[in-house]
Amino acid sequence: MELATRVRILPACQRPTRDARAIGPARVAWLVLLAALPLCSSERAHTGASSPAAPAIESALRKLDDAELAGIRKRDAKFIDEVYAPNVVIFPCFSPVKFEGLEGAQEAWQSFFDRFATIRKCEWSERVYRAAGPGAAWMTCLWYLEGTNGEGQAVELILRATRHYEKQRGRWRLVHEHFSAAER
Repeated sequence: MELATRVRILPACQRPTRDARAIGPARVAWLVLLAALPLCSSERAHTGASSPAAPAIESALRKLDDAELAGIRKRDAKFIDEVYAPNVVIFPCFSPVKFEGLEGAQEAWQSFFDRFATIRKCEWSERVYRAAGPGAAWMTCLWYLEGTNGEGQAVELILRATRHYEKQRGRWRLVHEHFSAAER
């Protein structure tokens, strides 16, 4: 069916008016909210911008991340309790597509270690830490992995990683982690 045959032109008496009463209370409420938004939000939130993480925040997050990398290299998941928040959500680049909580994190890393007989190289490069205030931050990086699988075949992976952190009870914790495979 052509577009012209599906469009129905309303007679002038049935067309919506621009009268303020025709807008409706819900739309008026949204307009008031949008008008007030600049008054109650910071410039950073209003523009959607973030800022580089302060040196102290970046240092704390790097320490947390380095503890995880050390555990991965040793194929030892003891880092989970130190790094992850109890409510963590992980989206790995393998199945299942989602893990939740500390038990889920343990399951995700065990599944990962089961795929590698050895890990020769495990590095995060191009780390960029950004802050969304004093208690929230995120990091993006490329993750390079080299090792062998259970059959002794060489495995090389380049993954993209995004990690979201929150300060909980005075300590930084990872609350969300997302990996995706980069095509070579």
